[in-house]
Amino acid sequence: MKHRIHQQNEKNHWWYKSRRFILKCILGQIKSTDKKTVLEVGCGTGSNLKYLFNNFKKVNGMDNDPIALDYAKVNFSSDALFHGDANSLNNLKSCYDLIAFLDVLYHENIKSVEDVIKQANNRLNNNGYLLLSEPAFNFLKGKHSETVQTKRRFTKHELEKIIYRSGFKKIFISTYWGFTIFFLMLMKRRIFEPIFGANLNLEGTDLFSISIVDDVLFWLTRFELKLIQEIEIPFGSSVVILAKK
Repeated sequence: MKHRIHQQNEKNHWWYKSRRFILKCILGQIKSTDKKTVLEVGCGTGSNLKYLFNNFKKVNGMDNDPIALDYAKVNFSSDALFHGDANSLNNLKSCYDLIAFLDVLYHENIKSVEDVIKQANNRLNNNGYLLLSEPAFNFLKGKHSETVQTKRRFTKHELEKIIYRSGFKKIFISTYWGFTIFFLMLMKRRIFEPIFGANLNLEGTDLFSISIVDDVLFWLTRFELKLIQEIEIPFGSSVVILAKK
């Protein structure tokens, strides 16, 4: 049940659509994606493989949840998907031009963020890319964080240091996004959740999805992208980084 709900949210919920919109623009920095291979670690039910990485030559998805992979197989062949642990990327037999972690490294199952990123570096082809999108700022942890088993949230500078220590030579893009909803989330975490608890959360989502509100928030994301391209955003609900080996 929760996997079906999550798959529906990934397709229609404004937050997932907004994240894909931001990431799609960032991936535009990579030339000739139609000749490159990509692995999404923690692909879940596969929506990013379908909607975000659809311009790549070859797409693979890996997850440690076999039920999520069954849902992903509705749109992808079994050859494109496989069961695996993010903590054991060195066991992979293939190398890729891009490896992506989209809200994966925050999870309590990740034993060492730096070790996982180092292993990702090992499984990248020469001049390969690393794409990260992770939740920002530990003070934004709340009831939803418990639901999705959050162990850590990050600052931009924390992730940058880890990436460089893990052997990457260049960071092309490092920015916060979600600053248009930052204070809304902060109010939810610090004011409403202590009063109403987990009743504010739908399964698999942090903020409720209402059609008209979704449209407004997605429009704000488009506006936010223009700002990101012009100025350095000092805060947001998430961190996005594109680095090169």
